[in-house]
Amino acid sequence: METDENSERQRQVSLFRAGDKDLLETIYGKFLHSFIYLYVITCNCQIEDARDAFSKAVEETYIKIISDMDFILTSSLETYIFRVARNKLINIIKSKLRLEKLENNLNDIIADVKSLENIEENNFRKKYVQNMLKILSPRDRKIIELRYFEHLHWADIATIMELDEGYLRNLNLKILCTLKEIFEDRINFDDLGLW
Repeated sequence: METDENSERQRQVSLFRAGDKDLLETIYGKFLHSFIYLYVITCNCQIEDARDAFSKAVEETYIKIISDMDFILTSSLETYIFRVARNKLINIIKSKLRLEKLENNLNDIIADVKSLENIEENNFRKKYVQNMLKILSPRDRKIIELRYFEHLHWADIATIMELDEGYLRNLNLKILCTLKEIFEDRINFDDLGLW
């Protein structure tokens, strides 16, 4: 029995070396679907990756057999191709995971940089506005700070400042108009989010 298997393996190697494309196509057609089914189901990989790994394994095996005259099959040709294909599929999956991890790391770095840029930009704007507010009276400055820095509602500010809400809204508009007149040529008020 063992000698029959050895002779069959050697016959297949001889046919490969002789350039028998039919054997190659037979092996490819006969075992491709089994390989794809086995690894797509068990490894949850993509069909294209399994097909690619199997195709490369058949091609690599063919090249190895015809270029290495000392090559000896210790198992069936199909088993050998399955092992090579499995290893290629593992490498494909590892490569995709590394690439995905790199992309995720890059996206995290980009998000961190954007976040830092936003923080720096917001800090700059806040400092600039705080410097602008120095020209205002303490009461006017307090109204602007409560509304635009602490983000309080008009009703809450009216309660804190002990002012009528309608009067407070009109006063806020006058304060903003004053600031705009003074600083109009130096800053875009729309960018500050005050207008």
